Amino acid sequence: MEALHLNQEERTCLREEYSTHSKRLHGLLPTLIKTSWQDALSSLPIERREQYCTLDRFLKDATKRRNDLLHDANWLASDDEIATSCVRAIPQILELYVDLHNQFVHPLMKDERNTSRAGLTSGCT
Repeated sequence: MEALHLNQEERTCLREEYSTHSKRLHGLLPTLIKTSWQDALSSLPIERREQYCTLDRFLKDATKRRNDLLHDANWLASDDEIATSCVRAIPQILELYVDLHNQFVHPLMKDERNTSRAGLTSGCT
């Protein structure tokens, strides 16, 4: 959001409007970087692309298990193994976010003239 020169009020509004992970992934992210999550993954360096796609599938499964546990009280949905796997995945998640930043945000930050904000805060008052 900083690369698009959004002020604090606009950032706060967008965080509130896209309050869940799913809304941020499927709504806010494409609005900010002009591409979908899957297309963003596909555009990353080929030597790490399959690793990131595997990570994405793992995170979807972990999220489903978490939701089953919290929202459906399904105690069998989660176990120590999935919790340990989530912790072990943190370095890979950070690498993914760095690659996404380098691919999509860094070019915007390099271009100080960037003012591509059209439509981002249309729902904010």
